[in-house]
Amino acid sequence: MGSWQAMAVSVWALFLTGGAGYLAAHGARAGEAGSTPAAWPDRIERAEHAWAVVLAAHPRCPCTRATAAELITALAGASEAYELIVLAYRPSGDAAFADTGVIRRLGSLPHARVVDDPDGRVAAGFGALTSGHAALYDPAGRLRFSGGLTPSRAHIGPNTGAGAVRSLLRGGGAPAAHAPVYGCPLDNDDPHLLLGGCAPEGDHACTP
Repeated sequence: MGSWQAMAVSVWALFLTGGAGYLAAHGARAGEAGSTPAAWPDRIERAEHAWAVVLAAHPRCPCTRATAAELITALAGASEAYELIVLAYRPSGDAAFADTGVIRRLGSLPHARVVDDPDGRVAAGFGALTSGHAALYDPAGRLRFSGGLTPSRAHIGPNTGAGAVRSLLRGGGAPAAHAPVYGCPLDNDDPHLLLGGCAPEGDHACTP
């Protein structure tokens, strides 16, 4: 191998290492979160005498698929009565934006209903600015948990948020009241951006 070839290989290796490091750092970087009301804010109706699980979901963010998988596992075997309220973000004027597989999957879960959320206004009232932000209120309307349900962006695995939902809906205590949220910004509505775009069914990695 000539010197120029060795140099080319070295440069390529540096690019690969740098790219891998960027993806790892990005995957571990939490999204923005606002202040979640300590008591049910009455922005939308909720079922009486039941826990309310509110999930802010970007329909075209691949991170949302990981959140859905973790949430389904956390809800399985719940002993407490609950309602799942999915706040499906969409830009105003684009009624088809939220018609994606992950939203249909969430909406088909037991005790679930999907709430149309133009420009994320309802989600913002719950302090949710990032897809995957969940808020769990007990039957008395008291906030018991607020945060994300995945260990990093677009990945599943043991994490504080899903553990809190699982424990609370089984009559236990939450290991923590808050957890970081890993996902795309809810107001990301341009699928053509190289960084920040989200494909309809989440065909690529979630990017900043």
